[in-house]
Amino acid sequence: MWRKSINYQVAFTAKLNNYPTTSSAIIFQTVITNIGGGYNNRNGIFYCPKAGLYMFTASMMSVKKYYVDGYIMKNNKFTIRLHEHIGSRNNHYPSASTTVMLRLAIGDKVWVKGAGIRYHEYSIRTVLA
Repeated sequence: MWRKSINYQVAFTAKLNNYPTTSSAIIFQTVITNIGGGYNNRNGIFYCPKAGLYMFTASMMSVKKYYVDGYIMKNNKFTIRLHEHIGSRNNHYPSASTTVMLRLAIGDKVWVKGAGIRYHEYSIRTVLA
């Protein structure tokens, strides 16, 4: 017997309005897409609304002569790092991107964590999708 399945989609894209000023969860204030309602733009955390396999991509860019350093976190645990250091004599804008596939249960939390105020205040631009 054929059964009609319910297609439940979850996806989000968000971006920064301002440079982050903390080494905790980076808050992406502008939500472009939030299908399924999992992303909270008040605290920067994605709360999994449906169990499954999820893909997270994060990209960071810094101002000249600095470096970028951050992590994609799952339930307070490190999953993958974003890092790029060009050096203080170089005139380029360092950037880093990463993608990770995570198996999530309902209620699991995922976010991007900055690695420290010293190097990220006024110097990081990040998009999480």
